[in-house]
Amino acid sequence: DKGGTPSSIDRHCTDCGCCLLFLLALGFQALVFRYAVRNGNPGKFAHLPTAYGEFCGSSATVKDRPYLYFCVDGTSFSYQTAKCVADCAHPFCATVQPYVAKEFAGMVCLPDSRTSTSLAREALRLLMSNPSAERIMSFRSIFSAWEVLAGAAVAAAVFGLLYLFFLQKCAGCMVCIGFAA
Repeated sequence: DKGGTPSSIDRHCTDCGCCLLFLLALGFQALVFRYAVRNGNPGKFAHLPTAYGEFCGSSATVKDRPYLYFCVDGTSFSYQTAKCVADCAHPFCATVQPYVAKEFAGMVCLPDSRTSTSLAREALRLLMSNPSAERIMSFRSIFSAWEVLAGAAVAAAVFGLLYLFFLQKCAGCMVCIGFAA
């Protein structure tokens, strides 16, 4: 290699082993994903559970009722009295008083904050005190922001390519400036 020019030296791929390892890892990841979808229940990441373990909109008994509605038990909310409902405007709570509810995050009915601020605050506190519900809400927020995340990925790719282009065209200038400084 010494004394030759770049075009006169025989070059070959040195990364075939790494590429093969990477492709094997991708294949393994695809197999794990396939197994998870076939044998698991990905719907559990998009629906909230009741106190009895039914996932609103996902479990067989409540498939047609996607929203979790907190029934008022006396003067406060209780997770034990939460029900799955078809829509927030028509709740089904037999022994308790209904309240005006609005859909929140596509999976729960919360009291309208314009009509009852204290009830809305208490329902949100109750919802976030459940570790399963908190985890699902955080996953759900990622899915609802997919446009922003996709835009950031595209912008990162474009700026990365621009950086490589300018590096290729201006590398000599940058080295000279670096030595001068």
